[in-house]
Amino acid sequence: MGIEKMEEMYYLSYITFLGAIMIQTKTYDNGLRIVVDKNNKEKYVSCHFDFKVGAKDEPEGQSGIAHYIEHLLAGGPTKHKSKQELEDAIVVNGAEYNAQTDRFNTSYSFDCLEENFAKVFSLYSERLFEYDFQEEYMEKEKRVVFQELLEEMREEKESFYKEMMAFISDDQIPATMICGTKEDLFGLTKQNCIDFINHNYTAKNLVISVAGNVDISEVEKLVEEK
Repeated sequence: MGIEKMEEMYYLSYITFLGAIMIQTKTYDNGLRIVVDKNNKEKYVSCHFDFKVGAKDEPEGQSGIAHYIEHLLAGGPTKHKSKQELEDAIVVNGAEYNAQTDRFNTSYSFDCLEENFAKVFSLYSERLFEYDFQEEYMEKEKRVVFQELLEEMREEKESFYKEMMAFISDDQIPATMICGTKEDLFGLTKQNCIDFINHNYTAKNLVISVAGNVDISEVEKLVEEK
C-alpha cells in the first residue's frame, strides 16, 4: 500500500472519528448545566452529577459533613424506595455507580448500557433528590465513615514516619480534611445535613455530564421531568 493511500485512509478514519463525537451543552436559567459528549459508536453511557461543594464549604464544627452526605445519598433510601429496593432496581438495569468527595467537589456517577440510560438516570436522580434520611441508616453510615477516618489517619501517620517524624504522637496527627474529626462526625444531626444540602446542592452548583450515544434532547427531557 502506497504512502498516499495510507494517508487517505488515516484522514478518512479521523473524519469518521470526529463525526462520531459531538459535544453538546445547555445552561438553564437557574444555573444548572448539562454537558453531553455524544458518541454514536459507544454502547455504554457514563453519567456524572458533579456538585461544586466539598470539604472547604463545611461550617465550623461540622468537619466531614460533605463526605458524610455523599455516603448518605450514594447508597441510602428514598421517599419511595428502601435502600435495598433502590439498589436492586439499579443493579437489575446493569448499572455500576460510584461517588467521591474532595475539598472542592462532590461527584456521583453511574455507567450503564445505552438502552437502560433513561431508567437508571431516573433511579439515580431519585437517590440524589428524593432522599430520606432515616436515623438508623445515618448512624450506620457514621460508623462507616469513622472507619475511613481511622484508615486515613493511619496512612497519614505512616507518611510522617517515612519522613523521619516517628516522634509524633497519635493526638498530634492532623485531622483529615475530608472525613473530618470523630467529634464533629458523631455530632452531626439530620438537620445539619438537610441545611447543608439546601445551601449547597443547588442548581447553580450542579453540572450533569453524559458521555455515550445519547442526544442532549434526551438528557434535557429527563432533567426537566425531575
